[in-house]
Amino acid sequence: MNFETRYISLGEDTLTLRRVEVSDAPWILDFFNCIIGETDFLLSGPEDRPLSLEDEISFIKSFDKTPNSILVAGFFNNQLCSIVDIRGAFLKRREHIVELGLSVKKSFWRKHIATEMMNSILSTIRNQRSIKKVTLKVHENNTSAIALYKKCGFVQEGLLMKDLKIKENFYSTLVMSKFL
Repeated sequence: MNFETRYISLGEDTLTLRRVEVSDAPWILDFFNCIIGETDFLLSGPEDRPLSLEDEISFIKSFDKTPNSILVAGFFNNQLCSIVDIRGAFLKRREHIVELGLSVKKSFWRKHIATEMMNSILSTIRNQRSIKKVTLKVHENNTSAIALYKKCGFVQEGLLMKDLKIKENFYSTLVMSKFL
């Protein structure tokens, strides 16, 4: 999937969105190692890390091998603040669906970064004529993210009960989707 670099003005600040390259692997690895300790709203946690630099490079390269897939980074005044990934399916019957994942560093919350990331990536997805549906999963208590997704036109499609086990507590995951 193609993605043109975008520069978005947020008042006096600039949000730059661009495709992740293999050379970004050290920064992407640091980003994920940082955010997994910031909140329990992610679908993975500290117990799922650390990954090696080689693992991160393989992860980045996998987006070029998967149809309708891309990994995009957001830089707030040249500082890595957000990652959005889109994953397509290999199965013919599911080739019209992509799954979206979005993460923003906690120090950048409430700066409209997630909104801009969503608007940009959804615009890119709409240009892919074969994609008809975007899905995502979100922690049941992540009310800010759920509100953003609803604002972007996503609806709840399902609930995966006791889907996440965090510190001996169980949480459900909402499955949300948007038809294009």
